[in-house]
Amino acid sequence: MLLAQITDLHMRRDDTPMSGEVVTRPYIAAAIDAVNDWAPDAVFVSGDLTDIG
Repeated sequence: MLLAQITDLHMRRDDTPMSGEVVTRPYIAAAIDAVNDWAPDAVFVSGDLTDIG
């Protein structure tokens, strides 16, 4: 069994840069693609899911 954990995504509803500098959407998409490539049996999402609220 393969388990994956992804943490602290800090997703934003739009492409407003986090901390005024980083647009998170492409990094989140790349992380999800990487996890999907591993074809885990389960994925756990932990930490800060959103950046605001």
